[in-house]
Formats: sequence, C-alpha cells, structure tokens
Amino acid sequence: MESTAAASGLRAAPVAAWATVSALVWNAILVGGGVWLGTEWPRVVDVLRTYGRAVTVVLVVAAVVFALRRWRRRSARRDGAAAE
Repeated sequence: MESTAAASGLRAAPVAAWATVSALVWNAILVGGGVWLGTEWPRVVDVLRTYGRAVTVVLVVAAVVFALRRWRRRSARRDGAAAE
C-alpha cells in the first residue's frame, strides 16, 4: 500500500525526517507554553477574566439584537398577512 508521500511523488525518508522535526518543534512549543502558563497562571487568570467579561457583554448584545430583529421580522410578516 502506498503512503500519501509516495502517492504525491515524494520520497519517504525526507518526509519522515521533516515530520519528525515538525513533531519536535510543535512539542517544544506546547511544552514551553505549558511551562509559561504554569508560572504565569495568576496573570493568565486575570487576562481571561477581563476578556471573559468583554466576550460575555458582546454575546449578550448580539443575542438581544438577534432577538429584536427576529421579533420585528415576525411582526412585519404578521401585519402584512393581516392586511391582506
């Protein structure tokens, strides 16, 4: 059975080497990010709390606007159907 690399005309050895390098880089980034988050956790919580409030406000406003538009659209249809 052919691999995706072989089906694409690529040699398996370089693809495997680059895949290994890619996996090592991604793991280093993720582990490093985890270590940083662990040491800066109080700061991260403060940032999340601030942005969490902002996102909540935006979502509530969006929900109210959506509900008002939908209510107005239904009212307009109902009024148009009653006029006929």
